[in-house]
Amino acid sequence: MSASTTSSNNLISYPIRSAPTSDDIQSVLAVYDYSSDSTNSAAKRFVRSEQNCDYTLFIAQTQTQGRGRKGNVWSSELGGLYISIILPCVCDISNASLYSTAAGVCVQKALCSFLPTCRIKWPNDMLVSNKKLCGLMCELVCDPSGRYHVIIGIGVNVNSSFYDSPLRDTATSIRDELGHEMTITDVCKAIVHELMLLPLLIADNDSLIQAYTNASCIVGKDVKLLAAGNVKAHGKAVGFDNLGRVLIQTEIDIKSFDYGEISLRLEG
Repeated sequence: MSASTTSSNNLISYPIRSAPTSDDIQSVLAVYDYSSDSTNSAAKRFVRSEQNCDYTLFIAQTQTQGRGRKGNVWSSELGGLYISIILPCVCDISNASLYSTAAGVCVQKALCSFLPTCRIKWPNDMLVSNKKLCGLMCELVCDPSGRYHVIIGIGVNVNSSFYDSPLRDTATSIRDELGHEMTITDVCKAIVHELMLLPLLIADNDSLIQAYTNASCIVGKDVKLLAAGNVKAHGKAVGFDNLGRVLIQTEIDIKSFDYGEISLRLEG
């Protein structure tokens, strides 16, 4: 396999085959950079300049401008896995929130092969021992022909350590949980393998929502929903609707929400 260097970002690309199968990780076009501003930003630039961009994977060892939802900063130091993958948009853009739901199911399943207790905290955080292990975000972007593509950006704490960090009470890593380092490539392969099944998940809404519910760490628990620092709702999380919106049983009725931050109201 020969490598070529792209001119715009000095990334190394490995063209393989044009269309992936769920059983073949080698079907993606991998684009690697030691340090990127943001893999999602690199992927967006690529989509806006290239029509034939689906199944392209951007990987970086560090990011200088890593982002989470709502523009939140994602710490992106050595030891983590930072990737963005471009996939075709296979559903109506009015249902685009389902990409975040489906990506959550895929990533949680992949991470469970290393840490079986990994669960999803709506909308897109992966928790182990009530600490954040991974975050993801999805963005819809048009190519020059006007066709939509979905970019899924994922950051996983793999070999970072938070034992002596100010974040030790809220963040964890695969290394911290297992007591030894993992091969980052193995974690990447597991995640991308599951993401290849995302179009199938999107196509079966009932199964998708059930899978997300089963993987959730908030269903049946008392929660607060925060937005812009304010409490929008508090009550019991009872599930998710067919668009992946969280359902909260308040004192009055069940309300659905499509954005916000869930705070688990843990005892003590």
